[in-house]
Amino acid sequence: MRVRSLREKIMATTSHGKIARELGEDYVRYKLGLETDTSPSVYAETLRRAGDQVEERYSLALQWMVSQLHYDPILDGERSVRVIFDAVFENEECSWGRIVMVYVFAARLAKYCQAQGYEKDTLEQFGRYAGEYVECHLKRWIEEQGGWILRTLASQRRTYHPSLYRSWNLFLLP
Repeated sequence: MRVRSLREKIMATTSHGKIARELGEDYVRYKLGLETDTSPSVYAETLRRAGDQVEERYSLALQWMVSQLHYDPILDGERSVRVIFDAVFENEECSWGRIVMVYVFAARLAKYCQAQGYEKDTLEQFGRYAGEYVECHLKRWIEEQGGWILRTLASQRRTYHPSLYRSWNLFLLP
């Protein structure tokens, strides 16, 4: 039986943390084409749609960014992933678009490592990294927005507001 750390126990007690971690796990598994044990929540379905649109719009930029990293999950680990996520929020501005980008980028790194032949357990760590990052660093902002509200994360329509893309541009453009 695995003993949980204090950090894991604290995160498990908050619904925002639970949702953040579930989103990370679901999104990475979804992008890797791995089966999930349960059907996705409404939050996960929304993230999937938003993430797919981001990847479609910024596919070449994301591919270039990931390829330039030469990331090795064994050598670089979680610390390097957190540095990348920190860069998304380096001007301390938060938005739903940037939160989506954390999950999208984690999934892109996982796909890159999948292509390099890493095992499923290593690949699934990227979902945990993204979920824990959102929980630990963005929880206050999420709470200030009223929590994981679907109408805030993305509209019920399949088209997302252009202001979301502006925040992605801040991260993707040099």
